[in-house]
Amino acid sequence: MYGITETTVHVTYKQMKQTEIEGHISNVGQPLPTLHTYILGSDHKLRPVGVPGELYVAGNGLARGYLNRPELTAEKFVANPFAPGERMYRTGDLARWLPDGNIEYLGRIDEQVKVRGHRIELGEIETQLLKHESIRETTVLERKNKEGETYLCAYFVADKEISVMELRKHLSISLPEYMIPSHYMQLEYTPLTSNGKVDRKVLPEPDGRMTLGIVYEAPRNELEEEFVLIWQEVLHIERVGIQDNFFDIGGDSIKAIRLMSRIGTKLDQKVTIHDLYLHPTIKGFLEARSDIESSMMNANNLEFTAEIEHAIQNAAGIYGRALMENIEDIYPMSDIEQGMIYHNLINPESAIYHEQFVFPWKENYFSIDALERTLHYLVKKHSQLRSDFQYGESEIPMKIVT
Repeated sequence: MYGITETTVHVTYKQMKQTEIEGHISNVGQPLPTLHTYILGSDHKLRPVGVPGELYVAGNGLARGYLNRPELTAEKFVANPFAPGERMYRTGDLARWLPDGNIEYLGRIDEQVKVRGHRIELGEIETQLLKHESIRETTVLERKNKEGETYLCAYFVADKEISVMELRKHLSISLPEYMIPSHYMQLEYTPLTSNGKVDRKVLPEPDGRMTLGIVYEAPRNELEEEFVLIWQEVLHIERVGIQDNFFDIGGDSIKAIRLMSRIGTKLDQKVTIHDLYLHPTIKGFLEARSDIESSMMNANNLEFTAEIEHAIQNAAGIYGRALMENIEDIYPMSDIEQGMIYHNLINPESAIYHEQFVFPWKENYFSIDALERTLHYLVKKHSQLRSDFQYGESEIPMKIVT
């Protein structure tokens, strides 16, 4: 049974059978006959099957409110738009309908975080981690590094030692890349508060000692040592081996830009992000570019990496430092994009790159609201529709995805 005090303890129930295999899905069943449950989005519209939203409860058993706390009562006990004159309680719990009519509990709404422009439900990551055959307990937290950048750290208790590589591979089956934590810590036990809940405040900072699933290999020469120091500086970790995968130890596209820029500035080397994606270890990176020590970065490439850093600084000035987390990616505009923008700048009345379609609709059940929400979801899903072009702010035109 699932429930909360404000609804007189019980809300849903599910009869469990001995032969039933639930796995790690928190199936809390269906509402009691005297209650109604709604799963709503931030727009207070009903969520369809499978789409997460906040769980609301209405019906018999709702409390009248919080004693001597009228503001909190007004916030949590709200009018029920589906039953005029009645109230419903917003639980703060994240849930979704399953195809069979049951409800899956996903965690708390206040566990929703925003990392590099993406809204992430920490409970969804925890659910997928628990599907690993050896993991018994897990907690995922949002943390910030020394530069104030947000990252995800997964804490877990398991029956055996598990490597970062294995965890990332396990999560990549069901989660997009931006939801996969960049740091992991295996614990002997999960610290709990006096009332039995996870004590998130005492969970330690990741120390970078989590095994990567490969043997640590120290740098063998001066160039590799210089690369190791730059990687450690960019990733904010104490030890990097030349066989460590950049993206397995906390790297992402933004950090890759910074890494290339610092290599270019400090070592005067001709390097590209493309090289890093092809060879994400220091050893592989340098072996694939055996001539890197004799290949000095020319003025154009040095200017290119400097322009990327300059674009990031410009973005901070345009959007404000506090809003930089909303920026998902920054990269140079393609030749085609520059050509289209240039054409429109010198021919502002031209419609050559504009397409318009008219679709007559004869039925009377067409919903403007549904169309607007559909367009909203399209923009949210496709980064191309969330791109801002920084043209004229720097010598290399940049695209900023928000």
